[in-house]
Amino acid sequence: MAKLDLSRFRQMTFADRDEAETFLSTIADGISDARFPGDPKDFYLRYSGISLGHCELHRGDHSELVLHMTRADEYHFMLPQRHGLRFTRDDGATLDGVARRSALLLAPHQPGLCDVRSGTTGLSLVLRKTSLMQHIENMTDENSRPQRFVSDACSLDLADPVVSALTRNVLNVFFEMQKLSKVGLSRVAAADFDDLLVGFASAVVSGDVRTHLSGRPADPGTSVARQAREYIEARASEPIRFTELARSLGVSLRALQIGFRRQFGCSPREFLMTCRLQMAREQLLSGDGHTRVSTVAFDCGFSDLAVFSQKYRETYGELPSETLRRR
Repeated sequence: MAKLDLSRFRQMTFADRDEAETFLSTIADGISDARFPGDPKDFYLRYSGISLGHCELHRGDHSELVLHMTRADEYHFMLPQRHGLRFTRDDGATLDGVARRSALLLAPHQPGLCDVRSGTTGLSLVLRKTSLMQHIENMTDENSRPQRFVSDACSLDLADPVVSALTRNVLNVFFEMQKLSKVGLSRVAAADFDDLLVGFASAVVSGDVRTHLSGRPADPGTSVARQAREYIEARASEPIRFTELARSLGVSLRALQIGFRRQFGCSPREFLMTCRLQMAREQLLSGDGHTRVSTVAFDCGFSDLAVFSQKYRETYGELPSETLRRR
């Protein structure tokens, strides 16, 4: 069966149990079968999901559900928001995910049964192992490549600051993408959000990543920082994946960040914000009676008008609309 296309945000409500079970079997390679074992009269499923590139986000609100997990090249981060779920491995061992207390991390090629309580609402982040390993290579130096990775299902304690940050950002990104999809702008933010979630997921999957990132990477040199600056200036209005930029320049993401700050006094992301604000100011000052602040913001790479107005005012001491009025 073909996998569900999540290139755009999807929201679906199911009234037919068989149709829902068939549908859930298409949302990830790691789900071989889905069953709602309760009374058919009690069945319900409200689903929404989207792909950011490397990451896929799924949210469900449903009656009792059993997912048969099969061997696949995927990590599944399962984050209950209400009630909880239990994963039973093939050897009989069980692990629980409880709302506001813990989440579940299902490792690649980890078969078993995932029992989800009736009334559970939750989010899952699905990320291919190959994509995660590539990201980790981009983040770290060749001489300190992480070796220890989660290779079995485990519970994640939300008291852990990295796990908590991943959970919080999965929720924030999902609802932000939901809002942006309504105005056709989800693609604008997808690359940055994808980078953010893959980064936190890397630190959860490999404790060595945390250790490495707390160290002092080598200086990539002024040439690399200068090339990165030129690239950002030329493509400031476009989504920029900083991990891919670093890889194209032959350095780790961390090394690029430190080298850029040493050379220019700010991070690549901060410099991107500066470029976008400068572009917006130029457009506002040269606008005419048909120019709209929202159009300028979106043309310059901003996906959130509130953030744009706040950053613009912090930088130039006035709102974008005030600049437009006095052009």
